[in-house]
Amino acid sequence: MPGRIARAAVSRGFTLVEILVVLVIVGLTTGLVVPRLVDLPQRLQVANERKRLLARIEGLGYRAYTEGRGLTLREPARQPGAAAAETPLEIPEGWKLGVEAPIQYLANGACGGGVVAITSPRGDEERFRLLPPVCKPEPIEALRS
Repeated sequence: MPGRIARAAVSRGFTLVEILVVLVIVGLTTGLVVPRLVDLPQRLQVANERKRLLARIEGLGYRAYTEGRGLTLREPARQPGAAAAETPLEIPEGWKLGVEAPIQYLANGACGGGVVAITSPRGDEERFRLLPPVCKPEPIEALRS
């Protein structure tokens, strides 16, 4: 019995192999996580701009009602030097707005409906259906091949 107690007191700690295994696991985990954290601020900014743009689109009916005049949502001119079509939306820099056909908002806040596409600065495009009379943006499911 005295030999067991002495042996237990001597064999405290970790072996070199155990420490190396832990270091490899920590290194692999860090290698997978850090690259995703690097572009996190940019991804958050794009997500917030997307949310604000959709809120502005949704609020166009209320804006038409409070201003007491109709509004038309149409695609802004993309060609340099072309007269920019008046759009009632402030579009964030780098974003693109596509409208299949002009969407009319009446002075009472009702809208005629339509389809809009927004493209982020990263090139991600999303399409939304605006159903009358409220025209809340509803995502259109991507076509699956």
